[in-house]
Amino acid sequence: MGATEVSAMAGGGSSRGSSSRTGGGADGSAGGGSGGVSGGPAKASGNGGGTAGGASGTSGGIEGGAGGRVWGGDLEPGERTLARLADLVFVIAREVEPHGHRGADIIELTNVEAMVMRWVDAHPGTSPSAAAEAVRLQRSNLSAAVRGLEAKGMVTRTPDPADQRLVRLYPTELAASNVTRLHRHWAGLVGEALGGERAGLHEAVELLERVAAGFRRP
Repeated sequence: MGATEVSAMAGGGSSRGSSSRTGGGADGSAGGGSGGVSGGPAKASGNGGGTAGGASGTSGGIEGGAGGRVWGGDLEPGERTLARLADLVFVIAREVEPHGHRGADIIELTNVEAMVMRWVDAHPGTSPSAAAEAVRLQRSNLSAAVRGLEAKGMVTRTPDPADQRLVRLYPTELAASNVTRLHRHWAGLVGEALGGERAGLHEAVELLERVAAGFRRP
């Protein structure tokens, strides 16, 4: 479920995410990103840079390559580090977009569908109004996304046993298998990029979890 989402199915969701293909991302997409469902994953330009003002310099670090300008050189050091973190999230999210990986049998979802799917997967039995509030969508847009997810076999609507006028949203078995395939695909891509090195991985994930939680605060 997709670059705006480097997100796992941890719930939440943000309207700043990118289009993806399944119901799940690391909350984060990094989720973020580009729309559309065709073509392969967009590649970041340069050795350490991205698009839209991504990092420059052959070393890909904040200091840049020998003789090159300092990345974010007009910023204060603390600001530069935070901006670099956001830039790297963008670059990684673009690289792990599932677009074009049809061999992985990942069902494509739009960006909005992916945000809703993440929330429903993490909160089975949620109401449409709660889902709309959580992912910051107008009810009309939420309804359109739910219809799309239903058509793709990812979500079911069930009458609320306490009030037949209301409905509850539940993920399907197809959605669960789709999320698993996406997560396995992401794990393979990131593992290959790391080349087997795992030092600092848990700390990096914990840091990004804190950032994601901060964005979800009211």
